[in-house]
Amino acid sequence: MDPALLAAIIAKAKAECDVSGVGLFNWTEPILHPKLPELIRIVQSSGIRCHLSSNLNQMRNIDAILAENPYGFRISLSGFTQEVYGYTHRGGNIERVKQHMIELAEAKRRQNATTNIHVLYHRYKRNLRDEAPMREFAQRLGLGFQAVWAFMMPLEKILAYVNDDPTEATLTEEDHQLIGNLALPLKEALPPPRSIATPPAACAMHR
Repeated sequence: MDPALLAAIIAKAKAECDVSGVGLFNWTEPILHPKLPELIRIVQSSGIRCHLSSNLNQMRNIDAILAENPYGFRISLSGFTQEVYGYTHRGGNIERVKQHMIELAEAKRRQNATTNIHVLYHRYKRNLRDEAPMREFAQRLGLGFQAVWAFMMPLEKILAYVNDDPTEATLTEEDHQLIGNLALPLKEALPPPRSIATPPAACAMHR
């Protein structure tokens, strides 16, 4: 996204909504954007909290990024050893990620940033043993740590799986392996939400 477009979007959003935060990420890697520091500056200077999320396999302009003092920086990962991490972050290198975590913590100190940097650890059935060493590693660096149970995305693949309807989306063999690695199988996870009726007020919002 061009910085001018982001500035226009922020201005429009503030004029029409109460904006509590902006995440400069969604199914993408923000570190790859050559003008990320400028984008952060646009959000932060608008009085809005700026959030980042990265798999941290890449590291670019980290001092310039932290000099803009984004509110939050999440490191998304799923293991401590390459054998475990490489299964759910295909193509990723956990040793590179750990080195970048060290560099990120050092850059935060150099820039005197107050950015809340934390690890978001995706839990699967086969990576639970790696959680404790990653938590310890993050905490030694002064980084926060939060673990969450992984779930299937995107929604179209969930619908294809539950409805057994290949017209919704194509489920590959790797998709089925991933589903089998979830702590709570999809067919067990979905019935409780289905039993909850939509509140009338929520329906009215969509009319």
